Amino acid sequence: MTGLMIPGWPMWLHHPWLQLVLTTPVLVWAGNSFFINAWKARHAATMDTLVSLGTGTAFVYSLFPTLYPSGLPPKGCAPMCTLRRQR
Repeated sequence: MTGLMIPGWPMWLHHPWLQLVLTTPVLVWAGNSFFINAWKARHAATMDTLVSLGTGTAFVYSLFPTLYPSGLPPKGCAPMCTLRRQR
């Protein structure tokens, strides 16, 4: 959901709700064993913990602009980066 145009791809594939519908079953089906094993080993850091934290965080992070498209600045952090104090 970067807003980039990919040459040769139809525009309907860029729709955020379609991407959410296609991504959710993949995360649940393919990541099921990682999430279960990470929960079982909750007092130890395993590779399952790393994979489940990474994919879960990326999924939740991508939910925010899908549900609240105007909640993020249009140019990312560029306005915030230019507000640094001049010396």
